[in-house]
Amino acid sequence: METANGGTFFLDEIGELAAPMQVKLRRLRQEQELRRGGGNQLQRVELRVVAATNRDLDRMLREGTFREDLFYRLNVIAVKVPP
Repeated sequence: METANGGTFFLDEIGELAAPMQVKLRRLRQEQELRRGGGNQLQRVELRVVAATNRDLDRMLREGTFREDLFYRLNVIAVKVPP
């Protein structure tokens, strides 16, 4: 994500993201800051996030397996492709 600063970052299979990573990604989208693995300093980043999944995120929201706050930060423009 640091490399994508000023550009676009693509996340494939966002529906597979583990709960702890969902928290970190939500914080990145909200605060526009990240911390390198093992680092102490926060770095400011500006990037566009494009995410894709083959999962039904609406169902995952109802089941509580995908964070609602992350969903609304990512779901600016939704493109649904028929199977």
